[in-house]
Amino acid sequence: MNYEEISYVPPRKPDQCRPIRPSPITHADRTRPVHDRLVGLDISDLERRQSRVFDSLLPAVDITVDRDNIVDDVLTLYRSKPDIIHHRLNVTFEGEEAA
Repeated sequence: MNYEEISYVPPRKPDQCRPIRPSPITHADRTRPVHDRLVGLDISDLERRQSRVFDSLLPAVDITVDRDNIVDDVLTLYRSKPDIIHHRLNVTFEGEEAA
């Protein structure tokens, strides 16, 4: 065997040289019906899953925001306390009674 026989690599066809890209997500993909594994779940199973999620969160934090400036108040809160994202938020609006 000589060197030329060992190092020979056959040329590729043009379709083998193109990169493989995932197909783009279409509107039909986004509006697809609920996945089959979620259809058969009953309400008690969903409640059990919800309680597991809530149990994994840190304790709730009470916050008070101005109804006219909700977005600004919440952004200010997240900037001052970044770890608050892991808590449930109990929101009270300034000047309003809790229901």
